[in-house]
Amino acid sequence: MDVEHIWGKTEALDYLKSGRDKAPNEPGAGYSYSNSNYTLLGLIIEKVTGHDAVLEIHNRILAPLGLTDIRFEGFEPVDVSRLPSRYHFGTEEFLRDAGMHSTFRHINRQLIDVSRSNLSTEWTAGAVVATARDMAIFARALRDGLIVTPAGLQRMKAFKPTDDKDEDMGQGLALDRYGKEVLIGYTGNVLGFGAALGWIPEEDVVVVLMTNVGAMHAGDSAYYPEKLLKDSHVIAAARALARALAPKLPAAAP
Repeated sequence: MDVEHIWGKTEALDYLKSGRDKAPNEPGAGYSYSNSNYTLLGLIIEKVTGHDAVLEIHNRILAPLGLTDIRFEGFEPVDVSRLPSRYHFGTEEFLRDAGMHSTFRHINRQLIDVSRSNLSTEWTAGAVVATARDMAIFARALRDGLIVTPAGLQRMKAFKPTDDKDEDMGQGLALDRYGKEVLIGYTGNVLGFGAALGWIPEEDVVVVLMTNVGAMHAGDSAYYPEKLLKDSHVIAAARALARALAPKLPAAAP
């Protein structure tokens, strides 16, 4: 496999045609994350609009919000000078399930340099490179009803329990419990990158964590961004920072 190959939009779906992996449950009977479903959603966007899905996302969502630093690697120009090196946890699970490509190299006992790879395998399922600032603005806009209708947002927030007692899942949104703290948002991992974002309900605080170390297929021993959020000091620090940076309103006249 050529790790620098730019994948087509549906190339990854070819792996599903073998029928090796069956659906874990009937529709509506349980929750199980499916990366390929987001690829199918991209195809639906293109079928309904007649236009490229990435272009539709820019025109309908990102451009109206003034977001220029959210890009889809492999499907539009990306300023590579702004991209960091990318690494991945080289755990036994990762080496067993994903393997070690000849272009990857170990930089220590834990990490593999996967900088020659790209995210085109993900397309609408996660080929995104972005700044934390733009992701925070996106999350705030979603929270405030600037991206979907109020009814659509309520549908996204129709959370149901999962096998993880600390996570309830809606449609494209999760409600995650980190000790006494709660975030509504989403987390994700791809080859070489990881991210977590969300807002604190009833507070004007958005938290975004982004790493250039991926943990996909790396098992529980890898360090995911959401593990950092389990440290109560992290969200507390984000809350304190948000308050410190918030504009100070003038005192009310006596």
